[in-house]
Amino acid sequence: MDEFRKPYEYMEEKGISGFLLVYFLMLLAQETLLGVITLFNGYNLLSGNRILGTIIMGISVFYILFSLFSSIVLKKLKKFAVRVSKVFLVFRAVYLIPYLIFNTISQIRDIPYNIDHEKYSNMLGSIIVSAVVSFLLIVAFSVGWYIYLNRSKKVRELFPVGIDGSKAPVGAAGGANDRADVH
Repeated sequence: MDEFRKPYEYMEEKGISGFLLVYFLMLLAQETLLGVITLFNGYNLLSGNRILGTIIMGISVFYILFSLFSSIVLKKLKKFAVRVSKVFLVFRAVYLIPYLIFNTISQIRDIPYNIDHEKYSNMLGSIIVSAVVSFLLIVAFSVGWYIYLNRSKKVRELFPVGIDGSKAPVGAAGGANDRADVH
């Protein structure tokens, strides 16, 4: 006989939900797609220097694999998933900000100089505004999710870590699971 369970009976089940599910889906879809875009545009970005173009392509492949690895580890609820996600967020910012700078310089270089001054200024302003907005989105995404992974009660419940890195009880543990005191 099938019995219906009350909502509080589901509390024992562990799984990705809420904001953590959104983060997982963003890692899987958005970050992998972003890695593919940087992979295909990376070589052309520095086409004058084949070595740097190849390095950017290699880092882009690593970016794709790292985002997939982070999402798989998070989905499987591995105990080191939060640490891997934090490293990915730092790597993401460190990789995408220079890529954005190179891309912006490349776009500015591609503006034709033989157009009138007003059109040139509009194109230049548009590229700069786009770069600033992209920079703010990169930083906001990485910092926002990093803070969430550090302070979320749900994350602490799914991935309880004590001061020494061992599993610690969640809840009234005398502050043992409070990440504010972990340095």
